[in-house]
Amino acid sequence: VINDGKVLLTRQYRLFLNGLSMEIPAGKVNENESPEVACLRECYEETGVKCGNPKALLNYNPDLEYTRNYTQIYYTDEVLELPRDSKTHLWLSLDTCYEYIFEEKISDSLSLIALLGFCKKFGNTLK
Repeated sequence: VINDGKVLLTRQYRLFLNGLSMEIPAGKVNENESPEVACLRECYEETGVKCGNPKALLNYNPDLEYTRNYTQIYYTDEVLELPRDSKTHLWLSLDTCYEYIFEEKISDSLSLIALLGFCKKFGNTLK
């Protein structure tokens, strides 16, 4: 999600890290649910931010040997409603996201692929 020149990240507790991780909102597509509806639902569930009009960014397979987890990444700049509570999410500039990647503050593969894919497709700046 892009809003006001910044990227939306969720704060997720991860057992492996024994702490919080900064990630793009993500999750599973439920039965009888389209990927577009799932991305809007997951974003709202994880951050409280309501969005609309998701657009496909890229698709990939994280593993071609042992698991099936075909992944579809969407983006949107249509923010319909922002929550009052900001404990579940944060907004960062792309430059800060890149710094956090190399400082290993953003380290999950889904977020890395999404951020770098967005940069490749649209450039290094957000509108």
